[in-house]
Order: sequence, then structure tokens, then C-alpha cells
Amino acid sequence: MLVSFVRDVIESVNPMNYSRLCLFPVSRGVSFFSKLLFFSYILFILLMIPTFSELPEKFAEEAKHLKFNVEGNFTSDKEIMIPESKAFFVIDTNATKLTKGSRFTLTEDSIFYKPSWSVTQKITYKEMGKPGENEEKIASLFSFLATLLAPVIVLTVYFWFWLKYFLFAFVLGTIAYSILDLTAYSMPYSKVLTTAYFCLIWIVPAELISTAFSTDFLLKFITISGIPFYSVTTLIYSTLFIASLVFAVVENKKKVIVEWNGYKNS
Repeated sequence: MLVSFVRDVIESVNPMNYSRLCLFPVSRGVSFFSKLLFFSYILFILLMIPTFSELPEKFAEEAKHLKFNVEGNFTSDKEIMIPESKAFFVIDTNATKLTKGSRFTLTEDSIFYKPSWSVTQKITYKEMGKPGENEEKIASLFSFLATLLAPVIVLTVYFWFWLKYFLFAFVLGTIAYSILDLTAYSMPYSKVLTTAYFCLIWIVPAELISTAFSTDFLLKFITISGIPFYSVTTLIYSTLFIASLVFAVVENKKKVIVEWNGYKNS
């Protein structure tokens, strides 16, 4: 499987190879770009590690500027455990310490949490109401919450990237098919879409790697539902896509001519 993917990567950078690549089913094209996105996303996360490691310090710096309006305590009629079996998150107004087995416990006047398996930390609601005096405690709590939510954030961001490129190639592929269908160089819809997904070979790694540093040079031209689209990478994609379609159409025409000549001579 990996060997096949590497071969597809090598072939997809050359527009002249799309006369063969376009013969694959659309599912092969989607599978190719999904794998490409997966490996690019892993590289993106690795490049972001230095930024992630600076978060606790940044939280500590910014905590002094936060303002909380935390007054009094709160009560609950019963202990709330999420999930009910082997609870990770607990609300228990009668507790005076971290509930056994959990990593986050809300009590009547405090928050207990476990940033590591051997350390338990506590911050009261009154301390949260005075961030300037308790910036380290607040920063520690926010860092813990960020770490706690990291898997969800990582999966959500990956899904949005996948959806962006899936729809991007689908829309441009559909437009290209509609235009070709009005000419003498029409191609089956499935071949155009397969070509569209394989042509993501440059735009996916380029945008993800740039996102880890700066995307200013990519010249963002529109944002849709929080998802940015860039002029530079769109131009690169369009150039490869058009060139690939041209080669695919030319090769297809050559085959038709050869088959027709063979038919006449038979």
C-alpha cells in the first residue's frame, strides 16, 4: 500500500502521467489525497511542537490581563460523573479533593485537576477571580485544559482540512468537466474528478507546511466558514490541473485515432 502511494506521488507531480492516472476510479483519487493529507498533517503537527511548548509561558504572560467575575460557590443535588463508569470529569460539591480515578473535579469552591499521573493541583474560584495574583495557577489550569482537548482539536482541524480539499477539487473538477463537455475534447466525469484529486499533490503539503510558519506569502483571497483559500496555491493547482487535463485529452485523442485507423485497415 505504501509502495503504491509513493509511486502515485512520484507520478502525480508530472502532468504527462495523468493520461494513466485519470483511468483510476475516483475512489483511488480520494484515497490518494487523504493519505497525502495524513502525512502532511503529521509533518504539520511536528513543526508546531515548538509553538505548543510555548503555550504555558504565554498563558502565564496573558493571565494577568484576564478578568474573571467569580462570586460565591455553587451546589449540585448529586455527584455528576462523566462518563459514569471510570469517570474522567466529576462535579461533587461535597468533595474536598480530587475524586479517585478522575483527572478533573469541580467542588463547591475549588477545581482539582491532575496534569500528570503523579501530580494533583488545586485552584479556588476566588483565586481565578484574581488572575494578576495567581497567573501561574491559571496558566497551569489552561495548559491542562488545552492538553485535555488536544486530541479533539487535532481531529477537528484534520477533518476541516480534509473537507476543504475534498470540496475544492470536487468543485473545480465539476467546473472543468462542464467546460470540456461543451467542446470536442470532452472527458468522462470520473476521469476529470480523479485528475482533480491527484492534482492536490502540491497544494496540500505546501499549505500545511506554510501554516506552521506563515501563510502571508500565499496571499489569502477568501475565507469560507473559517477556511482560508490562497491565491498562490490555487494558481499552482490550476496550472497543474489544466496541464494534466490537456495531456490526458491529447493521449485520449491519440488512442481514438489509432483505434480508428486500425478499424479502417481491418
